[in-house]
Amino acid sequence: MSEQSLRGFFTFVDCFGGGTFPRTDLERALGGGDEARNIVRVLKRAEIVAWAPNALTLACTEERPRCSGHAIHEEVRYGRLALVGGCSQKTRRCLDFPLDDEAFLARITVSIRGLALAMRRIFDIEGIYDLDNAQALMTVGEEDVDGKTPRNVHILASPDYQSLTRLFARLEEKRRRSLVLIPVRNAFGTTLRERHGPAAHVELDFLEERIVLRDGALVALSRDDARVAAPAKVPNAEPPPVTLVFECERAKTGSMRIIANGKPVVLQDRYFAFLIKLVDVRLTSKTPNRWTSGDKLGADKINAPSWHVNRAFDGIVPEGFDVVQNDGKRQFALNPAIVIGRIDWSSVAAHPHEVVKAIARRHAPV
Repeated sequence: MSEQSLRGFFTFVDCFGGGTFPRTDLERALGGGDEARNIVRVLKRAEIVAWAPNALTLACTEERPRCSGHAIHEEVRYGRLALVGGCSQKTRRCLDFPLDDEAFLARITVSIRGLALAMRRIFDIEGIYDLDNAQALMTVGEEDVDGKTPRNVHILASPDYQSLTRLFARLEEKRRRSLVLIPVRNAFGTTLRERHGPAAHVELDFLEERIVLRDGALVALSRDDARVAAPAKVPNAEPPPVTLVFECERAKTGSMRIIANGKPVVLQDRYFAFLIKLVDVRLTSKTPNRWTSGDKLGADKINAPSWHVNRAFDGIVPEGFDVVQNDGKRQFALNPAIVIGRIDWSSVAAHPHEVVKAIARRHAPV
């Protein structure tokens, strides 16, 4: 009996909620390769994900201010139709944006409503449900706790600390007990779980610990099994150091290459810019490991930039190690275990964003 964790999928949902995304992004979150494609097939059979039409435009990797995206054109090459990237800013082929195959354009839709309906089946939940709110709180139904006391079951797909605490305050005022399920056990979720355990009027639980993939199907774990499956905490354990070396190389696909623990890491321009801003905070702040607001870092979503940066380091840093930490309140920090090695500021200045060039000029030796 084979069993697989769905932490990668639920981490993706925690960061982005529902919507339509590049299929490669989801497969990367699931670990890539045949295992990721198998998980996607199971999620599709459960109607949690669905194929979406291929992209017609893609975000500009250079983030040119007047470029809305790369229009996708077809041209005849060697007797067949091929895909190329064309810049919408100028009528020309975009040399920075090669398209090798159609899989690069493939999209997939993640449905939070589909996840809620799947939960009803998996957990055998009955009663009245409200699944109209595609992104916020959904009422999945009700379950019997002790055979005679029903409680409402809710799911919150992409929570933050403020939304959860407001929700708990509202549910605490109701006579009926509630169970709130969120995708993953993160830092603020662990803190809230201490006050909202199984005996609380409003209980908090985590989908990554309650749903697994077993023999090609989604299966609900009992609470006892979930406690066994949840990773044990090691008190006072310090993560091993990770050394970042910024001897950067510019890649053709709108990205920068750096070195982490002696191995190359490729980051898209926008996520390299996000990382170098955090490095700048580390180097210039009196409190180097302090949290920095997403607004100052140019983060347009609560967790998205940190998610993309951390995924780029998969297989290089220890499992579960986040290069960029986020507190769920739109604040970010470099992991304290990160060691900043040599930085070649002249190579950093090759980045196209003006804010990165300004950081490089400020730190460059005179």
